[in-house]
Amino acid sequence: MIEVTNITKSFDDIKAIDSVTASIQEGQVFGLIGTNGAGKSTFLRILCGVLKPEAGNVTIDGEDVYENEKLKQKVFYISDEQHFFRGLTPIEMRDFYANVYDNYDKEKFNTLLKKFGLDENRKISTFSKGMKRQSAIIMALAKNPEILLCDESFDGLDPVIRQLVKRIIIKEVTERGMTVIISSHNLNE
Repeated sequence: MIEVTNITKSFDDIKAIDSVTASIQEGQVFGLIGTNGAGKSTFLRILCGVLKPEAGNVTIDGEDVYENEKLKQKVFYISDEQHFFRGLTPIEMRDFYANVYDNYDKEKFNTLLKKFGLDENRKISTFSKGMKRQSAIIMALAKNPEILLCDESFDGLDPVIRQLVKRIIIKEVTERGMTVIISSHNLNE
């Protein structure tokens, strides 16, 4: 379970998050809706331990998230801005993630890559925005995270791929009990 208690985070004189409290149960999909600049990305970065709140705390299964390497193995954060090592292919990125994360499922990665129809030998830097987004989703799902944080992850996906991603995520939630938090400025998501 994710427990967020009165977190606050500012950037200079801009208060991005002000005394937010939330409880997110295991095996659920949680939607975080808001306009641009509402603090959604900041909230997700605090949840995964990238940012430390100025006040309040975030725990997962009773443990503090910030600077907790063991706990971070359970979480995968898909940023709204995709970052891949320049010049690498999906297979090379898969191998990088397999070295970083315990129990990274290369076979699942390969299966998902084929399902999405992405070229395993093409440099990710040559992919379209939507293809890069698909690559990030595939890499995240192959990690088999207990908690998946999606920051505007459906942005740039065509309708067919968007439905495929939703079906795969729902399957992960129902079969593995994965918790998913999806941020979006689009109420239709």
